[in-house]
Amino acid sequence: MLGYTKAEFLHLSIEDIAVLDDPEARTAQRIRNESGHYEGILKFKRKDGTQFNAEVTSVIYTDENGETRSYASIRDITEKRKAEQQLRDSEKRFRALIENNKDVIILSASDGSMVYASPSVNGLLGYLPEELLSTSALELMHPDEVQNNIGHLTWVVENPSKSIFKVQRLRHKDGSWRWIEATSTSQLNDPAVNAIVSNLRDVSERMIAEQEMEKLNQSLERKVNERTIQLQEANKALESFSYMAAHDLQSPLRIQAGYAHILTEEYADRLGKDGIEVVEAIVQNTRHMKKLVTDLLDFSRISHLVLSKQQTQLDKMVREVTDHLLLKGNSAHAEITISELGDLLCDHSLVKQVWINLISNALKYSARKDKPTIEIGSFIQEGAKIFYVKDNGAGFNQQYAHKLFAVFQRLHSSSDFEGTGVGLAIVNNIIVRHNGRIWAEGEIDKGATFYFTIPE
Repeated sequence: MLGYTKAEFLHLSIEDIAVLDDPEARTAQRIRNESGHYEGILKFKRKDGTQFNAEVTSVIYTDENGETRSYASIRDITEKRKAEQQLRDSEKRFRALIENNKDVIILSASDGSMVYASPSVNGLLGYLPEELLSTSALELMHPDEVQNNIGHLTWVVENPSKSIFKVQRLRHKDGSWRWIEATSTSQLNDPAVNAIVSNLRDVSERMIAEQEMEKLNQSLERKVNERTIQLQEANKALESFSYMAAHDLQSPLRIQAGYAHILTEEYADRLGKDGIEVVEAIVQNTRHMKKLVTDLLDFSRISHLVLSKQQTQLDKMVREVTDHLLLKGNSAHAEITISELGDLLCDHSLVKQVWINLISNALKYSARKDKPTIEIGSFIQEGAKIFYVKDNGAGFNQQYAHKLFAVFQRLHSSSDFEGTGVGLAIVNNIIVRHNGRIWAEGEIDKGATFYFTIPE
């Protein structure tokens, strides 16, 4: 403690080890002289000159020979002082943390009575902390929620160290109700705390916003239901009109084709070459009109069709489509390359129609090339699988690419390439129904590439 050996120490006086000029030391000397006894904290100095505080008990007594002697007990409290200071600093930090926190800290007994409230309770509920001491938290709760909160309090008391979270209404001092988000944890089993610790936060603005949002959602849902019913009725009427119009249009077309057949069969000798060419033009345009009506019906049907999705093997599907188209005589000499396409969750029949239309277009627009080539494949880009059909045909002006997928929009003359201008619109409709996207790139006389992606 002092740095001396026993031999050295026995030759020292009190002046060598005690700091006697300290006011406390002078007071201690006076008390001891007057009463014969002293207990307190005094400063001492070690052999190396450093000083330290020590607890001292000093007693003056008379021995068996009648001589006056002094007994002293000295205990170094440097580490104790350091630990006490650390404890005070720690307590100061935590108190500063609690008292400057916007959230309110409440300490409650097992019956719910509050034994501590942090200063921020004034901003939250309008009360000074001392106004709430010994008050039960249940008294501040909304009447509709008291019963539930009694159950919550019981659960917290019976489950030490476990937390319960709730949103409830508490009464402000001005009588209004505030929505409070509260987390409570029982620390009753910890002697240092011996309380239920609750953290309170004002969420009134959020709850009001959520209630307003709920009202808006209900109103919106009601309007959506009303619009949906109206749209369904309109779709039914449109569908009915479409089929009626298709029948009414196709009926005269069939009659017209019949009359044209009669003319060529029974009156060919009277019509002559020019007359027969006119009749053939009528037949050709009748077929075109019939195909146009059929395509429009398909376009309308796809718009209202409920998707039936299933896992589909695209490699098998595309090979069946290309074999069928080549068998029909669509550029039988075309060279078609198919890379691995994999599987896709989709409506089998509709996606098959996508491949039919895209590959048919590729064959049609590359048919005049000496060596038509079609490339079909897929690749991954930014996490999405993209499919494509590429040809070396007539291509198109990229400036007008946005018109490709609209009904009746064609970038080539019908005299050059037959078609109704509905095929790509049907493709676009199917892709959009699958929440996908389709686009195209092309250059005049250098071919075109159609890309599409369908998310799983």
